[in-house]
Amino acid sequence: MSTPEDLNARLAAAEAAHAEAAQRRAEARSRSEMAARVEAAERAAADENALAEAESQHGAERIGIVETDLGRIILKRPHPAKFKQFQDSDRVTVDAVDEYVRSCLVYPEPARYDAICRELPATITRCGRVCNRLAGERAQAVEGKA
Repeated sequence: MSTPEDLNARLAAAEAAHAEAAQRRAEARSRSEMAARVEAAERAAADENALAEAESQHGAERIGIVETDLGRIILKRPHPAKFKQFQDSDRVTVDAVDEYVRSCLVYPEPARYDAICRELPATITRCGRVCNRLAGERAQAVEGKA
């Protein structure tokens, strides 16, 4: 049987270990939150620079934006032949929409677009809708195709 002194010592050691573990976890969480804030600020700056460049290169009325939790996607108006090819396809698949969207992708780089789409797969469909709107379709007509 443990003595009161032994129990008090064990309790003090357990409470100290708990406090130390909680402190380490809080410090790790704080570092992680700061890193996320830095990354978000850097991404926002890159996104704004890309938007300014896209507006300058393509014209503000000829680009569309899809905002995601992982960054901005900038799309340009589809080439008429690509739009026709997409609209004339028998089956609309995610792969077909993705190919169509890639022909309009201005920003980010394709590898970053891929990473965003892996994490947020509905992004492909959202981008397809924006491409169709840029091609001149009304929102009601876009819903059935992309």
